[in-house]
Amino acid sequence: MLVESLDRRTREHPLDAMDLLRKLLREYGVVLVVMRPEMKLTSQSLGQLEGIIAFLEAMRAHGESARKSDMSRYNWEIKRAEASTKPVTARVPSWLTVEDGEIVPVKEKVKAVHRHQESSVNDAEAKGLIGKLLDGYTPGSVLHLLGDVLHANAGAAERDGDPERAERLREAGTTLYVVGAGIDAVAGE
Repeated sequence: MLVESLDRRTREHPLDAMDLLRKLLREYGVVLVVMRPEMKLTSQSLGQLEGIIAFLEAMRAHGESARKSDMSRYNWEIKRAEASTKPVTARVPSWLTVEDGEIVPVKEKVKAVHRHQESSVNDAEAKGLIGKLLDGYTPGSVLHLLGDVLHANAGAAERDGDPERAERLREAGTTLYVVGAGIDAVAGE
C-alpha cells in the first residue's frame, strides 16, 4: 500500500493508529510504503526505527487533528456568544439579506410574504375546509391536490421574481403527483 504520509492513513489516537498499522502489517501481510518520510514498513520493521517514526507520526497527526478540532469548537463558541448582536452566518431565508453585519429584509420579497399571510385563513377555518374538501378522496388524489397547490404557488413565486423558489415548489409538486399515483396504484384505486 502506497501512502503519501502516515497522517493520511489515520488521525486516531496514536495507540489506536498503531493497532491498525500492526493489524495491516502482521495479520494482512500489507507492506506499507510511505513517501514522506521515505520508508517501507513491514511486519519485521515495525519493531525497529521505522516503527518508532510511525508512532511519532501518529502522535503528530492526532495532535494536529485535536488542535484543529479545538480551534473550530472555540470559533463556534465565539459565534454563538455573538449571535445576539450579529449574524452567526450569512445564510438567511430568501426574504432576508445580510448588509454590514445586520440581517435586513428584502422589501420586494417581504411584500410577497405579507400578501400570502393576508390571504391565509385561520387554522379552524382551514381544518373545516380541508375536511369537507377531502371527504371521499383517495390518499393519492389528496397528494395530487397538494401538488396542484404547490404548482400554483410556484407560479406566484415566479411572478414575485423568485425563480429558485418557484423551481423548488414545482419539483415538490411533481414529487407529490408521482407519490400519489404510486399510492393509488398500490391501493388499487
